Amino acid sequence: MDASVEEAVWKRVGYTQCQSVKEELRRLMRKNVWDVGFVQKPAQFDELRKVILAHPRKWTRAVKQAEDAGMHFACYNSYKKDRVPDAPKALQPYLNAKDMSFSYTGWNLEHIGSTALIDELKAGFAAAFPLYKIFIEAYENMLSEGLIDDE
Repeated sequence: MDASVEEAVWKRVGYTQCQSVKEELRRLMRKNVWDVGFVQKPAQFDELRKVILAHPRKWTRAVKQAEDAGMHFACYNSYKKDRVPDAPKALQPYLNAKDMSFSYTGWNLEHIGSTALIDELKAGFAAAFPLYKIFIEAYENMLSEGLIDDE
């Protein structure tokens, strides 16, 4: 990024005097990020909880596969009390979530603009595919329950 453009951005967002924030934002601009997530209304999100509870091993294997590929789980809003108190402890972070995502952050920007990025994305999507399948199952349940419209 051109220095004058960068300075204009910092002025615009009000961080011209905060060097640590500038450095962090500069660092964050030098990565590639993608994720798979699930954000729905509470009644719709309940369908995902049902799928997780119906197939706990399938869920934990999908999460492990994503984590092994460098993805990490994030939940920005969760319930304070357990939504399913008698569920296994390992499932509670997912069952208590109001939203969730599994994100991958790539720091090797040499891949940008090269075919290596395609290989990186293919591997990432392959690793995330079991999560996609579970999210799709929950989505299909929402459709069949009339919780969402397919239009």
